[in-house]
Amino acid sequence: MNLSDPDLERSVLSAAMCDPDVAASLNLKPDHFHDNRHQILWSTILDQVQSSMPTDEVSIKHALGKKLSRIGGVTYLSGLTLDMPDMASAEYHAKKIRELASTRTLYSALQRGLSQIEDGQTMGDILDDLMHAQVEAAEIKEPPRKVGDVAYDLMRHMRDIVDGKITELGIKTGLRSLDAVLCDLRASSFYVIQGPTGGGKTILGLQVASHAASQGKTVLFCSLEMEPEELVERQLASDSGVQMNIIRSGHYLEQRIERLQVAADALQTSTLYIDSTSVTPMDIHSRARWMQIHDSLDMIVVDYIQLMEPSTKSGNRQEEMQSISRHLKLMARELKVPVIGLSQENEDGSVRESRAPEHAASAIIKIMRDDKKAELHIKKNRHGPTAMGDNCLSMNFVGHLAKFEEVE
Repeated sequence: MNLSDPDLERSVLSAAMCDPDVAASLNLKPDHFHDNRHQILWSTILDQVQSSMPTDEVSIKHALGKKLSRIGGVTYLSGLTLDMPDMASAEYHAKKIRELASTRTLYSALQRGLSQIEDGQTMGDILDDLMHAQVEAAEIKEPPRKVGDVAYDLMRHMRDIVDGKITELGIKTGLRSLDAVLCDLRASSFYVIQGPTGGGKTILGLQVASHAASQGKTVLFCSLEMEPEELVERQLASDSGVQMNIIRSGHYLEQRIERLQVAADALQTSTLYIDSTSVTPMDIHSRARWMQIHDSLDMIVVDYIQLMEPSTKSGNRQEEMQSISRHLKLMARELKVPVIGLSQENEDGSVRESRAPEHAASAIIKIMRDDKKAELHIKKNRHGPTAMGDNCLSMNFVGHLAKFEEVE
C-alpha cells in the first residue's frame, strides 16, 4: 500500500518555485508532505510567499540558511528546479497529496488502536481516538473564499432559478405549508422536531423521510426507539389506508391483504434505509459516510436524540446532549445533507436536557396535537419566518393511518 508519492511532492515543489502564486493557491500545509525534506521546503516557500518574496532557487537557498543541509544541500534543491514542472496539474497533484496525508493519518490511528487493544485500554478511549482521527482524515479544508466570489456564485445560482435550470431548492417534506415556511429542507442544515411522548414525532419524521424517498432521494432513518418492522407497519398503514390496529391485531386482515401487498410491493424500490443498530453520533456518522461514498445519501433522520449515547461519557447528561447535538449539526455540514433530529419534550422537569438540541438547530418544529387536530409551531427558522401561536401550521392528525395531512 502506497502511503506517499515522492514524484507528486517534487512536482508541486517545482511548480511553486517557478511561480509563487501556485504556492499561495494550493491549500497545502507542510505536514501534508510525507518527505521531511519536502516539509522543510514547503514551509520555507510559504514563508517567502507570505512575505511577498520570490520563490526561485537562489531565494529559497538563502531563506533555508542552515536548514539547507537538512534537505540534501544545493544538489537536491537544484534537482527540483531542473524538473520540468507541470503547472497545469499542480492543483490536482496537491489534492492527491492531501488525500495521501489523510490516509496516513487514518492508518496511524488504526495502528494505535491495535496497540491500545493489546495494552488493555478501555473501548471508549480507543473509539474516541479513532473518531478524532477519522474526522481529521476526512477533513480537507478549503481556503477562505473572497466575498466577491461567493456573491458571483450566489447570483449565478439565482439566475439558474429564474431561467428554470434549477427547480428544486431543497428536499420537500410533502406538507406544502411546512415547505413554504422552511423553504424546503436545505443541505448542511440541522432540523429538530419536538414533541412529548406519543406526540407524533416518529410519525412526522417517517412521513418526511418516506416522501423524500418517493421523490428519488436516498434517506437514512436511524431508529433508536423502534424496530424496522414497527416503522414499516406505520408506512404500510399510511400508504395502503389500512388502519394500524388491523395490521397489528390481524382482525379483518383477509379483506385488506391485497391493498397491503400493493403498498409493500411499492416499497421494494424505495430508497429509504432503516438503521436500528447505531446509538452514538459517531456510529451514525460512519454509517452515513459509508453510504455517501458507496452509493448516495440525501437526508438523515434520527429518532430520537435523547436516546443517543455520547461517544465519550462525561457523567453530565446536559453536556452530553449538547455534544451529541453539535455532532449532528457538524455531520450535516460535512456530508452536505439535511439532518432531522427528533427530540423528546420531557414532562418530568429535566428541561435542560430536552432543550439542548435547540441551540444547534437551524429550525425547530414543535408538534402540539389532540386525537384529530395538530399544530406545527416553527419556533426557530434560520431560512425563513417563524410560525407561532395564531400563525402556526394547522394539520389533521390521522393517527390510525400514522400520518399528518394538510387542512384543506
